[in-house]
Amino acid sequence: MDVVVGQEDDGRHARLRPGHRLRVELDGDHRPVTVSDAALLEPLRITGGYATGQPMIAVLTAISPGEVLVSSSTDFECLHDTMPCALPQAEWALSVTVAAD
Repeated sequence: MDVVVGQEDDGRHARLRPGHRLRVELDGDHRPVTVSDAALLEPLRITGGYATGQPMIAVLTAISPGEVLVSSSTDFECLHDTMPCALPQAEWALSVTVAAD
């Protein structure tokens, strides 16, 4: 079973079983997702995101039971200028339980 999450799922919780996949779809201004424990939830493919102009899409597979956090944040080109802009950065996070049952 695949679970698909997006911007609106910030702060929510997802439940997977080993072998299930999680697909994260975020705007193109998000950095690639990070996973707090890749031994539990393994990234298979991450495309797009900040600096590409394309939506950030990550596909992860649940490996072992446990709790894991998937997160990302926005980034903008002007934040890296000599005189950085004042655009606010947004954090995005999803807690995931990989359950054996």
